[in-house]
Formats: sequence, structure tokens, C-alpha cells
Amino acid sequence: MRLKRSLGMIMACVMAGNLCLSSVASAGVDRQEKGSVSDRTDFITSDTDIDQLLKRDYVDNVPLGYSEDLFSLYQPGWGFDRADVYRTGIASGFGMPVTVTANQIPITVDQAEFTPSVVTSSYTPREDTGPKLVKTNISLNAKSIYHGAQAEGYPRVDASFSQEQWGRSLAQAYQGTQSGDAANWNTFRTPEDTAAVPVPEGGDWTTIAFEKAEKVDEIRIHTFADANISYPEKITVYAWEQETWKEIFVSEGKAEDGWYTIALPETVTASEFKLAFEVETGKALGVDLIEYLQYSYDESGLETYQMNHAAGAGRNGDPLADTSFSQEKWGASLEYIFDGDTASSANQGWNTYREADDQANFPIPQEGDWITVTFAEAKEVDTLALYVYSDGGNTLPPEAVRLLYRSGEDWREVEYQQEPQTYVSGKNLLTFDTVSAEEFKIVFTAQSGKCVSLNELELIQTILSKPQKISVEGYKYISPDNMLVSILEAENQGEESSVVEVSAGIPGGFEADGQAANGTLVEMEARMQGDEGFRISGTRLKKQITLEPGQKSSFKVVMALSETGEENQEKISAFLSNEAPVDTQRSQFSEWFNENIPYLDVPDETIKQIYYFRWYTYRNHIRKTTEDYYIISEFLPNVAWAGKHNSINCPAGLHVAEGRWLQNSEYLDDYLTHWLDNGGSVRSYSFWIADAYYNRYLATGDEFVFDYVDKLKANFEAWSDHYNEELGLYWQHNDRDGMENSISSTFGYRPTINSYMYGDAVALSKLCALTGDEEGEALYGEKAAAIKKNFDEKTWDAEDDFYKVIACGADGTLTNGEQLQSVKEEIGYIPWMFHLPDDDEEHAAAWKYVMDEDYFLAPHGIMTAEKAYARTTPDGEYGTGICRWDGPVWPFATSQTLTGMANLLNDYHQNVVDNEDYFYLLKNYAQAQYKDGAPWIAENLDGYTGRWIADERRSPNYNHSSFNDLVISGLFGIRPSEGEILTLNPLIPDGEWDHFCLENVPYHGKNITILYDKNGEVYGAGSGFQVYVDGRRVYVSQNPEPVEISLEAALDRIEVTPPVKTEYQVGEAFEEEGLEVVAYYTDESFRTLEQGQYQISGFDSAKAGAQIITVSYTEGDITAIDEFTVILREPAPEPAPVLLEHLEVTKPAKTEYQVGEVFDSTGLQVTACYSDGSKKRLNSGEYRVDGFRSNTAGTFTITISYTEKGVKKEAFFAITVKEAVNKTAAQSYYDSIAKWTNTKYTKESWETFVKARDVLKGTLGQLNASQTQMDQALEACKKAQAGLKEAVRRGQTFRQKGLKYKVTKISGTKGTVLVTGAVKKKIKNVVIPKTVTIKGVTCRVIGIGKYAFKNCKRLTKVVIGANVETIGRGAFAQAGKLKSIQIKSRKLRTVGKHALKGIHKKALIRVPKQKKKEYTKKLRKKGQSNTVNIR
Repeated sequence: MRLKRSLGMIMACVMAGNLCLSSVASAGVDRQEKGSVSDRTDFITSDTDIDQLLKRDYVDNVPLGYSEDLFSLYQPGWGFDRADVYRTGIASGFGMPVTVTANQIPITVDQAEFTPSVVTSSYTPREDTGPKLVKTNISLNAKSIYHGAQAEGYPRVDASFSQEQWGRSLAQAYQGTQSGDAANWNTFRTPEDTAAVPVPEGGDWTTIAFEKAEKVDEIRIHTFADANISYPEKITVYAWEQETWKEIFVSEGKAEDGWYTIALPETVTASEFKLAFEVETGKALGVDLIEYLQYSYDESGLETYQMNHAAGAGRNGDPLADTSFSQEKWGASLEYIFDGDTASSANQGWNTYREADDQANFPIPQEGDWITVTFAEAKEVDTLALYVYSDGGNTLPPEAVRLLYRSGEDWREVEYQQEPQTYVSGKNLLTFDTVSAEEFKIVFTAQSGKCVSLNELELIQTILSKPQKISVEGYKYISPDNMLVSILEAENQGEESSVVEVSAGIPGGFEADGQAANGTLVEMEARMQGDEGFRISGTRLKKQITLEPGQKSSFKVVMALSETGEENQEKISAFLSNEAPVDTQRSQFSEWFNENIPYLDVPDETIKQIYYFRWYTYRNHIRKTTEDYYIISEFLPNVAWAGKHNSINCPAGLHVAEGRWLQNSEYLDDYLTHWLDNGGSVRSYSFWIADAYYNRYLATGDEFVFDYVDKLKANFEAWSDHYNEELGLYWQHNDRDGMENSISSTFGYRPTINSYMYGDAVALSKLCALTGDEEGEALYGEKAAAIKKNFDEKTWDAEDDFYKVIACGADGTLTNGEQLQSVKEEIGYIPWMFHLPDDDEEHAAAWKYVMDEDYFLAPHGIMTAEKAYARTTPDGEYGTGICRWDGPVWPFATSQTLTGMANLLNDYHQNVVDNEDYFYLLKNYAQAQYKDGAPWIAENLDGYTGRWIADERRSPNYNHSSFNDLVISGLFGIRPSEGEILTLNPLIPDGEWDHFCLENVPYHGKNITILYDKNGEVYGAGSGFQVYVDGRRVYVSQNPEPVEISLEAALDRIEVTPPVKTEYQVGEAFEEEGLEVVAYYTDESFRTLEQGQYQISGFDSAKAGAQIITVSYTEGDITAIDEFTVILREPAPEPAPVLLEHLEVTKPAKTEYQVGEVFDSTGLQVTACYSDGSKKRLNSGEYRVDGFRSNTAGTFTITISYTEKGVKKEAFFAITVKEAVNKTAAQSYYDSIAKWTNTKYTKESWETFVKARDVLKGTLGQLNASQTQMDQALEACKKAQAGLKEAVRRGQTFRQKGLKYKVTKISGTKGTVLVTGAVKKKIKNVVIPKTVTIKGVTCRVIGIGKYAFKNCKRLTKVVIGANVETIGRGAFAQAGKLKSIQIKSRKLRTVGKHALKGIHKKALIRVPKQKKKEYTKKLRKKGQSNTVNIR
């Protein structure tokens, strides 16, 4: 790699081509000044709206929101209708279901939009369209007489052939349910079937016979297609007339989506109908839905509404659900069948599959497995809907279902009006006369030896009513401070009054507190409350309002969770008083990203969108545990195979690679302590922990990992139980690599574990060198060399140019000698991730397969096994199950392969692949991360169709891969290294993009911005390739290129204080007295220069006028300059006679008149100006005014004349005479602002605005106001509006003088703040002031927040200001060099647990003399050593 070197700022560097360095420098400074943090640039950050970039329709499985403590999976409806709000590591979830009714009719969400910060839902009433067309399916639940089957009743259906070997049947196609697969009628013939029942001429057919002649207007058919089954090319409709089949309609052409809607030209009346299907030769027919529809018209104007009373039922709250047994080991849950998700899935519902121990502990009840639903008050129900799941094997639809309701102490069974003849996979409807009860019981009779599974259960009340003309707009979110919020606004768009009720379910166990409810959830105190008008009614919080036509009303419901009930009350009070809570939520959402992530702008919208999507998903997985430290999770919901706090170490190496580019180091610090200190299962899966954290150190320079070298060594040695000393290699179960069902073998000596162990050995050797452990350095260097030698000798297939697997048994015993498995798997590229292979042509040849469509490359990614060996389903899909590594594309593997490829392109000499290949694969990887047109990441996908295979309820936002590290360290080429060097090698192909920007990447304690703007038209920073360090441009060239930049402290600028004398007469010499020159450096240090160290130029004592004096200072190859101005004057000339030269006139206030008005001289001022520069104000009698007339409209010149000593001078101004004053613009503007009230502005700016508005109002009311007065009042009001300043708000965060603050209270121009941390972890001295000022508000600094200065390893001295009252938990924890703390405050009330844990053992804490006894007690046992002195 060819490199250019640059030291510090390039103020006197090269010019490349036509690049204008001065324009670049000035543009960079301008942009820097826009930012709120002095060491960051802001070319793109302020203009990037992540909410808008990731906006999409809100559909099932899109997570709703998160805080550090809480997160939520998909939440339908107006509130949190599923019990899917969780706290990391706690299995039970909870919800806050919200319902809306108008005149007791349910109003449900008909449209929802997702942004990461807020979900917006709405309901729009339907327009009245006159008589309503009703389509009745008269073929529903038809009985099959195929193959001589007996049937009672009508309609009856038959077919030419029906394949019913695998649970399919002809009758299922008439059940009224679209299953979306081949679960119903199909004509797939085995060779024996073909011989016995060949396809009839004209195609396979199905007939339907009614008890009497029926009218048919439309036929709807849904068909299925796969590798063996094709959509019909032709469908012919026949009717039975006069003892023969009469053709009545022909539909030709394939349907792209499988739907065929045949609207008959006219109504056909017959007792029998026939459908004949012609399909592609050699293919079968698959039909999962047939409906014969009869038209009628409903002129009543009534609508049918279905209210599902069971929605949101769970094991606590109202409704309350229970069951005889529920198998929940693999993610299923009873609550899931009440969550509104009807999709067919094995683990998204309830099932009764019993393993051996389950059968012993939970035997099947004699009556059959059951589910009960209990309500706080009686509900009317007339329909039971069951969404049944079937896998065709152990899980099949039930044989029978009984519905019972409790009457007194007894259960009574419901008699069905309509029941499926045979229960099917999908939707099954059971109807009956309305039953009113508080408790219902559903009992299932399973097929012999089988279990029952449901995806959804609904208890429905059918209501007939006029359409409700109520529109509803809703917002819901989880706030950063742990509040579940639902905000609704209802509007009556009808012509009659309507009673609107909003009702929210209160979790079980809560107790009323006035009109709020308190309880405990997920080990936190919880409080649920609504805005004014909400009242507790039983187990719900309700608010009812009568809306008149055109009237609107809002409803707010909130559930707050905190450590204490007092905190909840404070948070809810602030929320309910906030007039723009959604704006606050969006702002607070953006704050985390602004403070933490590097921002990106590239022309490729897919890469850009996925980049921000992946930071959003990563943020979702930064979880605060119940032990008050952070982990990075893989799955959002709890999974059975996870370890402590739902952590899984399998992808943790990628978590670290991705997270090292965040500003907040606490996340990954805590993550390391989780694995090595706090009981995380660090070896449950293979994990390159030492390599990951060493590479994190290379990127950040953070030495936190140095304290864990011994524990990392111990972890390395613990893998000896998977080590074969004879082979010198490690073995692993493919599942413990996170790669279950691999093709090569179940157990083996794999490229995964051996590459990881090599990487860890190399990292440990380097960490030992950094910490002065020479013995460890040598030991682990030798271990790495041994692994490399043995691995290369034994797993490299020289004939096939690839690393492969040696199979073994469960204890590592070889099963077939050292023979390599034949299959090439994607894991063969992992060694390059750790720089294990030699840099030679032989090994580089392995990469020829990655871009070859006959091996690994598929349209939607890199396959996990070469195509020749990859397994497929009977339908031709790659991947024969949910979690299989036998062919599908896995983002986890793609991340590893592309990391290895970036290493290959940077650190190896080869010509097999190039930058264009990396760019193609990265873009292809980004394109794969979509579903239904929106960003999506699940577990694995079919490389040929792009369909996500493992896309379970647990899967959304699956955090098992990296992407942004591939962009930052690969595409943009930031190559971390030891020492203060920034190495860049962008892999963006030449000419691919004409602009790009990666902004504020944290690197070695500095912020790096990489920018390219070919024409200088995008970022306003000039043209070319530029690099900024801490907001200062340090490198520039014409085009992107490899470069090394020193980060050592370099000359940044000089600042000059001008000398005492800055005014001279021509001929005088320059005087330096008072001149001071200070040099500033990039590490924020500075020094004052002595005379002789700097040069002065630009002074010319012979030339009069202003002169710019330049001071320059050169250090190395960097020259810095600063300037100031001096004045040189000519000697004073002989005095000349003083003469009148001209008049200065200030026009009168009134220059616009209406016809007939008289001249008004108010405000007119005339000043005589003389040749010596003097002036004299004239009285009104000393000058003449001529030229005024107002008898007609027009513009006239007014002449002012004055004579003195024979010299006459004149001045002129114009007046306008108008017929009338135009008030239209002023009136319109006033009407638009007349009703404004102050919701968010400062008192001063608001009062100025109100005053200007009142003046405008008064001017509009004056009959004789001139046009000038009108316009002036209008402009003054607009200016006051523009000058409105937003007030400082509670909870706002800001930075000042190296510290972070959070506003805790605001009252007028005063307030209080909390110190939340340091801007930079490497801070040495901290001075906490008495007060700080933000936007004119003076705030007392009253506290130091939790963990504010935790892990500030270089912190040595702290001064705590006079207003500090609290020091939070862990405030100075692990600040190992902190030796001096001075407490000036006499108000200190509390010091949190572990506040001083890990500070220097000989630290001295100085306290006010009169407070020593009190403070000594407060500071005792806060984690510090006993040797710490307090005096």
C-alpha cells in the first residue's frame, strides 16, 4: 500500500491540481463554528434525520421502541397491546393495551407508520357511498364427496383428482381461508397416481353442487406455485344446464400473485358449477381457496363491527388467560395467541407438544387441553375464531373444539350455529347465539397421538351499527427515561354528537392511588396515569368525552417505570405538562445518535440507509442490565439458550468490532466486565474475545483492556479441553460455532475455532508487550506460531486452494484420520479475518471462489456452502430448515468474510480480488438487508430469492453480524494501529462516487472526519479529498488515496494580542510594547513565544492609511499566522476656512399621506455640515420647506434649503400621497398569529413578540394610520416573531468547558443542572463550577450524576463546586489516578454507593472545616481504600 505522510495542519502544504487550499480552509472553519462541540465537524450531522431515513409502514415484527432499560417488540393497536415490553434478562413481559370506542363501537387502527422514535397510528372514517355491495360466499364449508366419500348436507364438492396423502384435502379449499401454501387441494401425482388417474383432457377440474339452484356473480380462486406446482394458464367455468355442462366463461393468462377473480358478465343461476384448470406441462395444480360469491345490496347504512374481547389477554391483568399446558421452551407463549398476529408459525403461538418430562409433570387432562379467558366484567360473545398451526407431522389441527362459559359455579357448553366440518391449518370460525359471561373455556380434542397449536384465538362480539364518523390520530413510544406513552387525538367528523371513550388496561397487581395506579413490573416501580378526565374503573383506566360535530379532544396515557415511586410521579407530571411531548421524544431520540455515532453521507442510498439502520438496531441492543451495567444483546426477547441477562457470546466479537466506533466507551467496557467479572458465559460458544478487545484498543487507544490481560490468558487456557496436542489444533461442535447443521461435519477441527484461537494468541502477545509482560509476549507469540503452522499444514487443501474441516467425534477423536472434508464452506475465509494465512499466491487463490456464481456468489449474498454441496428443500429453496448452515446466506458469515477480504486488500499482495469486488459484495450485503421494501435484518436468507428464512418472532433487529465496521474500517479504510498514526486506505473504487463524508469517527481520543467532494458543490468545504482531526483540516488531496497522518501534537494556530500603540504618524517606527504571541497545539496545549521566535511583516512607515500587520511563526513544516491592523496618518495641514458644505436631513416620521392631509414635520431634523467636519443642528425657522401638496395622489419632492454667509445648500426627500391605506397583508398576518400562546419560548422574546403584535393590532384599528405606519408595524411584528428564542427545558443536555450537563429544573432565568460526565474520557483535571449559563439562564450545579466520571483513567484532580448537593452512584469509580478531591460545597446531602470505588489509594479529599465530621460520615465506605484521607 503506497502512503503519503502528513504532519498536522496543511496550512502551507502542497496544492494539488486546481485545488484551492484557502477555500477549503475557510469552509472548514465556517462549518466547525456551526457545531455544538468544538472538536467535531458538522458537514452532515445536523442535516441528517435518521427518523425520516428509516420511516416505513408499521407491520408485524417491527420493534416499537426502546430505552436503556426497556424495549418492545411489535405493538399493534393504539397502545402496547401485546405483553411484549421487556427488561433485559427478565423473562416476563408486560403491556399497556389501549382501546378506543365511539358510541361503544370499536375504533381500530387502519394505518400505522413507523419511525425509530415514534409510531404514528390513525383511523379515518369511511365515506358514505350509498347502498353497500355485499358478497356472500355460498360455497363456504362445502363437503367433499371425492373418491366416494359420504357427505351430509350441501354444498358438495368433487374433483378429477386430489392428492391427500400429506394431510391435504379438497374440502379445505372451500373453508374460506387463504393459507398461502399447498395445504389444501392439489393435483400433484406420484408415478402410481399418474398411471391410475391421468390428467383429463382440458385439465383437472373440481365441481360444486348446491341443494337448489343458486345465483353466482363472481368466483375467487387463490392458487399456489413452487418447483412442482404452477399457476393455471387457463380456467374455464361451466354451469350444469339441461343435463350437460355449458361453458359460461374462460379466464386466460397466469396470475403473478396466484389470485384469479372471475367476475361473470351476468348472474348465472344453476345447481352445479365446474372449474377446469390448465397448467404448464409437467406441473401440478395447487389451490388453497375457492369462493363462489353471490351479490346483494345492503341499503340500511349499517356496518358490521367485530370486537375481539380476548385481545391482549395474558397471565396478569384483564383479560386473564390460563391454560392446562403451554410448551414455551423454543419461544412460544400463551400470550402470543392474543396479540393480533395471525401469521402461521411454529413458535409464535401456543402449543401442547410434550417432551418426556412434560408428560410426567403435565399429563393431558381427561377432557383435553384447555385455555380459559377471564374478564373483569361480563362480555358478549358470538364468534370464536381459531388460527390453527399445523406442521403435517406431530402438530395437526384438533379433531374437535368445545367452547364453554361459566354460569354461576357451573360450566355450560355453547351450541354452534356454524362449525368447520374438519378443522384446518389457518382460520377456523365457530359461530353461535350471543353468550354473556365473565369466563370462557376452550377445550381441544387432539388427533390421536398429536398435539395442538394455535397462532391466534379471538372471542368476538359482532355489532351492527351506523359507521362512526370519528377520526383518530395516535402516537406511541418508549421514552429514554422509561415511559410507555400513548397519545391520541379524536375528532368528530360527523353531523351528530358522539361519545368517545379511551380505555387502557392496568396490569395485574396494581393498586389505585387516586386516579392513577401503582405497582411493580420487571423489578421496577411502575405508575400508570392519564391526563385530566381519566378515572380508574375496575382493571382499566378510562376517559369518556362527548364530542360535538367538528370538536376535537386529546387523550394521554402513560406508564412510568423507575427505581422509586417519587421519580415516576415527577416524570409523569413533566410529561402531562409538556405541550409538545412527541417533539421532545424525537429530539431526545436524536441526541443519542448525535452524541455517539459517526455520521455518513454517500450517493448510494441503500448503503446509507442500511448504515443508519444498523446503528439503530445496535442501539436497540445496548441493554442496561438489572445489575446496572451494559451488555450488547443478540436477540431482543429472551431465548432459552442465552446466558446471564440474555447474553450470547457467539457474535460478541462482531459486537465489539461495531461498538468500538461509538463515542461512549462505557458500553464495551461494561461488556468486557460482563464476560470476565460478572458471570457471563464467555465460552458457551467460540469467541475471539482477546482479539476483539485488542482491536478495540487499536481503534480507541483506550487501555481499559490492559487490566484484563491475566483473565484473558486464563480464558485462552481454558480452551485446552478442546485442544488436541497431537494435532496441535482445536476442535469444536458446529453448533458451538453458531453454525449448526453445517455440511462438513457436526464436530471437527474447523477454520473457525482455530482462527479465533490464533487471533487471541496474537492479541495476547501484543497486549503482554504493551503491559510490560515480556514472558507472556514470548509465550503467546509461540502459541500463535504453532497454531498457524499446524493449521496451515493440516487444513489447507493445496489441490482445491481452500481451508477445510477435519471431521472428529464429540471428544475430538478423529473419525477418518486427518482426511479433509470435500466441501468448501464459507468459514474457509475466516483465517484472513485474523491475518493467519501466508502472503503468497497459493493462499490468495482461495478468493477466486467468492466471486464465482458456481461456488459461493448468489444474487443475494455469499452462500455458506459452495453451490454444488448446498442443500435445498423440495421447493428448491436453499436452506432446509430455520437455523441451518448448509447453504443459506448468513450475515454473521458475510461479516467475517468481508472483514477478511478488507484485510486481504490492505495487507496482502495479490490480484485475485480488488476494491470493486469488495464494493460489490458490501453493496450486495446492504441490498439483502430489506424486506417488503424496508430495512430488515433477521437470521439467514435464501441467496437466490432473498427471502429471510429464519425470521421468527425473536429475529427482528437480529444483532449477530456487523455492517458499519465494514463501512468504516473497510470501505472508508480507517485501519486502526498502535501509536498516534491514522492510516487511511479507502476501498471505494476510483470514480465510483463524486462525493462522500464519514464524520466524527472516534479514533485514539480524537474525532476523525473523511470528506470527498469532487466539484466542491456538496459540503461547502471546497473540492477534493480532505481529512479533519478534532474539527481541524489536516490533509487534502485532489482524489481519495491511501495516506498516513500523524496524530501527535502539532502546531495548530497562533493568537496575537496587538501592541499598545496601533496609531502612528508617517515616519514613526513600529513599537512592539504589549505585543503578545501565543502558539496553540492540536493537543490543546499552548505557550507564549519570545521576541525573535516569530516574524513581523507589513509595516511601512512611509505610507499613510490602514496597514495589516502579519505575525508568522514556523515550527517544522507548519507555519501559522495571525494579523492585526495599525493606522498611519499624515502630519496635520494648515487650517482652512470653514464653509457650509451640505445639509443632512432626517426625514419626518410621516412621509406617506392620504389626499387632503397637511404636512407633518414631526421628526424632521436638518443639520448643517461644514468643511472642517463640524455640524450644527438647525431650528425650524432657519430653513425653508418647499414642494408639499396633497390635493392629488402622487410622489412629490420636498426641498429643504438653508443659506449661510452667501452659501446656499439644498437637500431633498420624497413624500407619497395615496388615495387609501392597504391593510390586507397586515390583517392576514395578524389573523395568523392572533391566537398564539407561549409554549416553548423565553419570557423576554415572547414579551417582545406580544408587544409588537399589540402594536400591529392597534395600527390596524387606527382610521388615520398611514401605509408607512401599517408596513412598519407589520415588519416589526415579523421581526419579533423571527426573534423568538426557545427556552431551556428540563432534561436538556449540553456541553460546556469539557463537561456534560443535564438540566434538572428551570424557573425563569434560573435553574439547576447535573454534571453527567466528561466530554473526553482522557480528561485530567475537573473543575465543577458553582453555576453555568445556557441561553441566558444561570443554573446552579447541584449534583454529579451516576457514573459521571467512571473509568476516567487519567483523571488526577477534581474540584467540586459550592452548590453541589449530591454525588451519584459510581461517580468517580475506577478513576485509578484520582489523588486530589476538593469539596467546596457546604450543601452536600448524599453520596451514592461506589462513588469513590477504585480511586487512588493515597487520595486526599479536602472538605470545608466546619463540615468535616458530617462529610466524613457521608463519604465513608463509598468504595475507596481505607488509606484514602479526608481532611
